[in-house]
Amino acid sequence: YYFVSISNPKVVIYCGKDKFENEDILKYSFVGDVWFHVDGLSSAHVYLRLPEPPESLADIPPELVYECAQLTKENSKEGRKRKNVQIVYTFASNVKKVPGLDIGQVVFENHSKCKYTTITKDLPMLKQFAKMKEEKYPDLKKLYEQNLREVEKKEEEKRKEEEKRSKEEEEKKKEEAELKTFSWLQKKDAMQSNKVYFSSTNSTMKMMMM
Repeated sequence: YYFVSISNPKVVIYCGKDKFENEDILKYSFVGDVWFHVDGLSSAHVYLRLPEPPESLADIPPELVYECAQLTKENSKEGRKRKNVQIVYTFASNVKKVPGLDIGQVVFENHSKCKYTTITKDLPMLKQFAKMKEEKYPDLKKLYEQNLREVEKKEEEKRKEEEKRSKEEEEKKKEEAELKTFSWLQKKDAMQSNKVYFSSTNSTMKMMMM
């Protein structure tokens, strides 16, 4: 299921319809996707996809976290019945499948990279989401591979930009060093000229005295 964010129409929120779809969505999640789940209960896996991947979870606007948390609670059979539930969220890259887990079950690679929020059902917001809910069947693998190419392209462009900047800084340092050397040579020449001048003046004065 796909939803458009209420607070930011450029942001996509999506979730698996069942445990089998949850497996595929995790397998083909994009770099920077953020994963949401009801903590300690069965629920849909909800994903937040931003136009630009955030550097950290703290960079995600609170209103987006709240929207995803509401959808996560609503898509939990047990969670939707409870007044309050705790939602756990982390980058999808921190969510892993390991041998022995049932379909749809996952573990965290690093628990310290998870964040939590507790919410109460927001019925007006959920009614808005219900109106914009779309069921799609995209080629997840194809989209994943396309995203990888885009990420690799951006990283290559960033690498080239950093190399260019580094080269410019080196050239600037080299120019500054050359200017300092040139300035020092000028000063040395001036000192030598003054020395010759004073030496010549002294010689002239001695001749006059004779």
